[in-house]
Amino acid sequence: MFNKKLFYIGFIYFFSGLPFGFFYTFIPVFFRSEGIDVKTIGLFSIAGLPWSLRLLFAPFIDRYFYKSFWMGISLIGISVSIFALSFFTPATLPFFIFLFFITFFSTLFDTASDGF
Repeated sequence: MFNKKLFYIGFIYFFSGLPFGFFYTFIPVFFRSEGIDVKTIGLFSIAGLPWSLRLLFAPFIDRYFYKSFWMGISLIGISVSIFALSFFTPATLPFFIFLFFITFFSTLFDTASDGF
């Protein structure tokens, strides 16, 4: 009894939550192992702000284009941001900016997939 639709939904929601877990679980541990002080780690939590403001994205996503368009754009944005993130050292401004882009596009993907 394999249902393709349920498989795709589970697949989408797994990858929708992956950046969230990466940001709130891996990043603080990684920063601590790199010797970055707790205040800087706390400041980097500002990059998670798009997850708190995702309610503001929903009307825009519903009104313009298709949900699949937003999901595709957000996956491209996440991929480019992760690639760019690999070129910078932690606790620098470019690292923070691309981390913010990852959370922004992840929120966009999550909101679009919820409406899909």
